[in-house]
Amino acid sequence: GDKINFIMLHCTDSSEPKSAGIAYMEENSYAMPLFFDELDQAGRLTYGITGLPTTVFITSKGELYAIHRGYLDESSFESYVSSLLQFEEENY
Repeated sequence: GDKINFIMLHCTDSSEPKSAGIAYMEENSYAMPLFFDELDQAGRLTYGITGLPTTVFITSKGELYAIHRGYLDESSFESYVSSLLQFEEENY
């Protein structure tokens, strides 16, 4: 969109095939870009992801805004997005 973009980072080790991530995207009709972290390095090392699901919110400047560990319901997700957009308007 104009103000926000979504990606899916599939954190896995080599024991799980890429096809599992692709199937998950197709089953849920997700149209966002899908990236694979096959060595489980980007998520774990960059954002401290130790369990899934984890949702990471990053500003338009590439700075970490928030991390939510565990299930994220729609209302809470919308609250994070609204807060991030407000932060963007006030700071950038």
